[in-house]
Amino acid sequence: NDPIPIGCKDVAFEDLSQYDSEEEIRARWNFVNYKQFTSTALRWKHFGSKLTSPQYNLGGHTHVRIDIGTLMVDVPMSNDCGLVITLSSTRTSTDKEVIYSAGCEYFSGLNVIGEERGDKIGFFSVQRRWSASTAVISVEVWWGKANTGSFVFTILNFAFQTCTWPDISA
Repeated sequence: NDPIPIGCKDVAFEDLSQYDSEEEIRARWNFVNYKQFTSTALRWKHFGSKLTSPQYNLGGHTHVRIDIGTLMVDVPMSNDCGLVITLSSTRTSTDKEVIYSAGCEYFSGLNVIGEERGDKIGFFSVQRRWSASTAVISVEVWWGKANTGSFVFTILNFAFQTCTWPDISA
């Protein structure tokens, strides 16, 4: 008997700063509330309130691992805002699994490229059991009654892996 391979393997690594034009990036990623910033301080320029990845074919696996770095612009000074990461099998699926959610913390008022209440860098890493043969990742900022006109973000880095681990539930 051959041993079962365990560990993780890369599916995708995306650096959204590598896309020069809006048309090029929007052909690969879905954006809600797209906004483009031009700054000499940063190489990232494509922002939105929700970014949805392409659909990835996964092959054999038991889990998926996602590492995402974000830059949020004009973070509201409110407890009524946050970030949520969901996983689904297709872009059109209404059956989504929330794999990470957190409230936003007001940063410091330091604006790197924003104009309102401050910008914030965040890093999120999560590994989850996932049995589907395909996956789509959506990252979204939300705000309820927070008073802001331009709360958007970009993905600084995006690494997606499939992992195979022994089933210890039996």
